[in-house]
Amino acid sequence: MSDPLSELVALIPNDARIVAVAGAVAAGKSTLSRNLAARLAESGKGVVAVVSTDGFLMPNIELEQRGLLERKGFPESYNVSALQRFVSAVRENQPTIAVPEYSHSLFDVVEGATIKAPDIVIIEGVNALQPDVAALADVCIYLDAPDDAVISWYTDRFAEFTDEARLSNQGFYVRFASLDRQEVTDVAVHVWNTINGPNLHKHIRPTMARATVVVTKRSDHSIESIRQGSPRCM
Repeated sequence: MSDPLSELVALIPNDARIVAVAGAVAAGKSTLSRNLAARLAESGKGVVAVVSTDGFLMPNIELEQRGLLERKGFPESYNVSALQRFVSAVRENQPTIAVPEYSHSLFDVVEGATIKAPDIVIIEGVNALQPDVAALADVCIYLDAPDDAVISWYTDRFAEFTDEARLSNQGFYVRFASLDRQEVTDVAVHVWNTINGPNLHKHIRPTMARATVVVTKRSDHSIESIRQGSPRCM
């Protein structure tokens, strides 16, 4: 596949305003979305913004009150009505639109920013193809990858966040700073096996059936294939 991004851009209709990108934790959704946004802008699609659904997670304090802190990333941990209001603002071409943000180092929602009305918004996140979110989109992309590769990417990312916390002595991951690399990896694998893995198999990967485009990655992060899926987001 000589130019996967060009192939992906060709599958996005000219009138699309909302593109949803879903996939496992650490599958590379953010990277794909940023690269796709740049290519769409280069191809004359106008201003393209990338927004993560992580910003629409309920704050930790609210998740804790609801008994959902250990289910962060599961469908019920998101403020879907806030995401719906955001998409409505995009479609109504409101001049400035508030966008909440999420800090992975703090492991919590933080104060966001505002963006000027974009021509296209790419909404990326593990829940981006859940029924109440996919219904908001014009194009639904699922980013798939082998389980062993995703687990490896996740544990590497977990270790990177821990290394950053060790240097800054702050943030959520500082609690793991005293552990050696193998211990950090063991914690990451435990988190995957008890939270991210079950979420992937029960809630995330089944949404691939809702995708209008399926992108499959190899274990080296390269794109193996791009295929059309459902005729519309369902």
